[in-house]
Amino acid sequence: MALGLQSGLDAGDDLVGTYRCHALQLVRGDTVERVAAELFGNSGGASAGKGGSMHLYSKKNRFWGGAGIVGA
Repeated sequence: MALGLQSGLDAGDDLVGTYRCHALQLVRGDTVERVAAELFGNSGGASAGKGGSMHLYSKKNRFWGGAGIVGA
């Protein structure tokens, strides 16, 4: 689904995901290493390891992350 969505977008289009946006992060141009680093809480991740799975984003690639669904 992410690849099909990306094929209809231009590089200048903004994208916001919902739940489980790992694939969107990748198709918008990020690397597997940066996504994995974020998932494992490492500083080389998309949110410096502070956001985890629900807070992937890439300002450079105009991907503004996904919506967290877990409440307090």
